[in-house]
Amino acid sequence: MRKKSLIRKLFAGFLLIYLVLVIIYFSLSYYVNRQLESRGTQIALKNCSKIWATRGLNTRIGGLFDNANTIEAVNRAFRQGAVGTEIDIFYDRQRQEYIVSHDYPYNLKQGKLLTLAELLKATGHKGYFWLDFKKMRHLSKSVAKEAAVNLRSLVDYYSDNDAVFVEGHDPINLAYFRSAGFQTIFDSHPPPDHWPFTSFVMNIYKMVFYFGDHTVMGIEYDDINRPVFGPDTFKATTNVPLFIYHVPNDRALLKKLSTHNNIKVILDIDDAAAVFDINACQPTKR
Repeated sequence: MRKKSLIRKLFAGFLLIYLVLVIIYFSLSYYVNRQLESRGTQIALKNCSKIWATRGLNTRIGGLFDNANTIEAVNRAFRQGAVGTEIDIFYDRQRQEYIVSHDYPYNLKQGKLLTLAELLKATGHKGYFWLDFKKMRHLSKSVAKEAAVNLRSLVDYYSDNDAVFVEGHDPINLAYFRSAGFQTIFDSHPPPDHWPFTSFVMNIYKMVFYFGDHTVMGIEYDDINRPVFGPDTFKATTNVPLFIYHVPNDRALLKKLSTHNNIKVILDIDDAAAVFDINACQPTKR
């Protein structure tokens, strides 16, 4: 009898905890969605061209990253009509500076390391920059704060604050960059669309996004036939400003995505393709 009584008490306790968590989830979800809807999806972008370059505009003469993330690739993208570009960066603790690279060990540019300071010095006032901060989650609290301060100094000297967005999927370390005055991209990783709990997962991401006071949310599009950012995910994020990346190089798809007001920036997965003519600009009235 005692054993059955204990089991009943444990079951009742677990049930109570479950009900409390459900109430908290739905209450927070309702509150956050209402706040996001009232806040709107406008951000400080002064251009209606939504297709930005991926790592600059790569000529692909050699390997995938031989020409990507270079001063030449960034300048080429801006000359071809891009208003912004994504750039991959690491914060090197020993050097106390930012290195432009997609991978570690770092990708060399003409046999040398390229620092973010060098890239911004050459291109910093030519357009927008989406800084894809690699391995942000590996930074300690003190190093993350140091990295935010150093980036603040770089941007103040070589670029414009409104032109720089910092991406990371670690909401704790990303918060230091938000506190330093940067526009931040909270990178989410939802399950593939039509997954049974997509809406639940996206509501959790929206809570983190809202309470972190981030500027936009980043989401991968992925495969055109089995997208991560499909109808269900889109429906769950209509009240959130979005930067979409890894979008297949399909003009019809790019045009369709660009028509949505909450989608602010799109990165074509093919960093050698110039599709910057696709935009959401309204015809000039005469």
